[in-house]
Amino acid sequence: SSLLSHLLEPPQPHPPAASLATSPVVEAPPPSLLNGMVTTSAQLTAIDNLPILRVSLFLDHLDVISITTVCKRWLDTLKAERKGYVNLNLEGKRKAGELIEKFAGGEDAAEVRHISLRFCGELEETKLGALAKFKNLRGVNLDYCQKIRESGIEILASAAPSLEHLSLFWMPWLTGKAIKPLHSLKSLR
Repeated sequence: SSLLSHLLEPPQPHPPAASLATSPVVEAPPPSLLNGMVTTSAQLTAIDNLPILRVSLFLDHLDVISITTVCKRWLDTLKAERKGYVNLNLEGKRKAGELIEKFAGGEDAAEVRHISLRFCGELEETKLGALAKFKNLRGVNLDYCQKIRESGIEILASAAPSLEHLSLFWMPWLTGKAIKPLHSLKSLR
């Protein structure tokens, strides 16, 4: 909460001109930081005055990916400090299927343990096949995914054989027959 309050503090007014002469001199970052070539952890801490790491803690992972396109320094900083995503939250996203495929093709896919697709009403069953690329996937939330039917559950069961947790709330159209493929998932609780 102290970090959040620090981020939300109003900006301090500039000191009067007379006190500028007595202000401490702030050293410029090394040239390698200025041209985007962050190479060591010491250099990474040198850009701590850049609030990007603090701000990224409050952003959805999709927003973090978006801000990495701003400049190479932000990309390098965030890649070094934020190691993948254990929980991939795509709740309510209209193009969740395309996002799953995009993340499945990325280098962080192996780190993802849980994916939430709650309220992704437009999620097509065929897109669940991309879950096979998430090798360490242990949990999936499909609550109220209106287009997921029997064949989608079959695709899910074959794509994610190591599932331990699966949520299918608000899906009354799924029958016992639709759930049958889940019996092959030995780790499912």
